[in-house]
Amino acid sequence: MAEMISETDDGMLNDGVAGGITPPASISVKGKRALRSGARIADGWSMAVTTVEEQLDRAEAGHTTRWIVEGIIVEGGATMIHAQYGHGKSLATVDLALAAVEGRPWLGTYPIAKQPVLYVDEDGNNDAEMNSRLMAFQARKNTPLYFLLHQGFKIVNTKQRAEMIRWCGEKGVKLVIFDSLVRLHNLSEGNADSMKVVNAAIKDFTLAGITVVILHHSNRRGGLRGSSEIGAGYDGIYKMEKLDDTTFRIVNEKARSVGQDGVWRGCTIAVTTDTITQRLVLDGSLPLDDEDGDTPAVLTPEAKRLQKRTLMREGVLAHLKEVDEMTESALADALGNSSRDKEMFKALLTEMETEEEITFEKRGKGRYYRFASAGFDSESETEDIE
Repeated sequence: MAEMISETDDGMLNDGVAGGITPPASISVKGKRALRSGARIADGWSMAVTTVEEQLDRAEAGHTTRWIVEGIIVEGGATMIHAQYGHGKSLATVDLALAAVEGRPWLGTYPIAKQPVLYVDEDGNNDAEMNSRLMAFQARKNTPLYFLLHQGFKIVNTKQRAEMIRWCGEKGVKLVIFDSLVRLHNLSEGNADSMKVVNAAIKDFTLAGITVVILHHSNRRGGLRGSSEIGAGYDGIYKMEKLDDTTFRIVNEKARSVGQDGVWRGCTIAVTTDTITQRLVLDGSLPLDDEDGDTPAVLTPEAKRLQKRTLMREGVLAHLKEVDEMTESALADALGNSSRDKEMFKALLTEMETEEEITFEKRGKGRYYRFASAGFDSESETEDIE
């Protein structure tokens, strides 16, 4: 007999009966574990079949693709922006949120309907990080931009998800930004069944008419980190790249729909600062495409160095979040550092210690590093970040 799934009081799933709903017989063991980790199987589902005539009638009545940002962000859809650490994705989405609540163009160029926004930030280190961005953008106090900061929200938790959707309905919020995907669940990003569960949870928001923008981390090759299933449920996927300290590029990697002006290929962005405010604007001095239509390799030597350092930093954090502790040499080996990277690596570790991102304990001649929140108190529990 197929294994049955039921929902517990905290919104999680365990073995048992759930309204007679039985998971598919073909679901893998890992898939069942993913379901128990916070997914739900929708009860009361029924088929809603339409005909060609009905679909054409809907199209004639204006039931076609609607946009939050024309050609870029689909209204009531899911959009993903991914980048490596420090490559501007949070900067761009804070600007998006402020543009929406202030009724100004995003990136100084793209019109966006004025509306309230919920920004869920589980990725930042502390409130001060968001506050500094708001101050830099000279955000207005009387705007309907709401924040849920570092409260452990899990999109795969049925009750938390339902409460957020209910709250959005009360406040009239139709745009929610999540930063970032890895913090929204406690499943394995590399497992396809687990990511199907996460995508199904995201779908609950879009079915409620809420536009979702989710930030995600790129892998070392610049692609989406984790299972290929991660990108399956999105209407648009955009990659951000850092070109230098003040310039970024957004590249369109996937678009299910096309705006009135055709396919939006992307843009380059400059961070401009004056005595009043900081703004993101399109930078016409850097072409998005070369003459052959391909994205050019315009990284300067300094930008390449910053990129390598960013990847190195992201790698240190990723490894230390997965294990109790690592020696300096073990970290270097895990990152595949060459002898030329040794000086950069040591300087980076010193900086991360100063900023209290990591901590270390000296034993004999070696240093043993840990993720800062774990500490070295044997009686304390290590936080399960992933």
